[in-house]
Amino acid sequence: MTGPVAISDTDDRYEMLLEMFCASMRYVPELTDSELVAHAADDLIDQVSYPVTVTDFRPVFAHAVDDDELPPGALAAAENHTETTILAFLRQLLAELDRRRPWPDPALVPVDPEQWPALADSVPIAWLHQPLPVVEQSVRAAFDTTSDAVSTEAESPLLVLRLRELGQVALLGEQQSEPGHFLVLLPDGGRGRDPAAVLEYLTTYTGLPFETAGIEQSTTTSSNL
Repeated sequence: MTGPVAISDTDDRYEMLLEMFCASMRYVPELTDSELVAHAADDLIDQVSYPVTVTDFRPVFAHAVDDDELPPGALAAAENHTETTILAFLRQLLAELDRRRPWPDPALVPVDPEQWPALADSVPIAWLHQPLPVVEQSVRAAFDTTSDAVSTEAESPLLVLRLRELGQVALLGEQQSEPGHFLVLLPDGGRGRDPAAVLEYLTTYTGLPFETAGIEQSTTTSSNL
């Protein structure tokens, strides 16, 4: 992981990230619940709700707490919470994040598609019927259509993800510029992998509705989507 980055009051990224985080607070009636601190730490470490990692957020929170004030945009984004309450929450969150060091990788990490074995050796374990932008937003990663790994699939979109302790999984899209149908694949014939555990993990961290009906009759070619 990268080390801490310098943050200043004039840093646009500082205000942008703090405003992004504070905007989530508008949906929470109270910030004093200790369970909320633990949940927020889980969310940041797993990278569930935001497009950047906990490594990006931590120095932003620290700078706000050190300054003991929030930029106007961040305070406005939180809507129904006071500056004092928000800063108190950030102090607790910083302590919880530091207590959990070293942080693991995010729950879903994009991997170079070139690392994926031959598609012919992959095993389909589920279908996914969702628009491409929805899928990319849910997994916080973009599909690749240029890799050699997809050349035999007529440039079908391919996304490879690494899951904590569960290895790699791939999403193979239909042969369209904006696919809405995908196959979920395991590599190397799925040896030593539990498809149910993989799908449960993906559902937990993406919220996407994976389907398994009829998947046993499918092949790994995108023409079957």
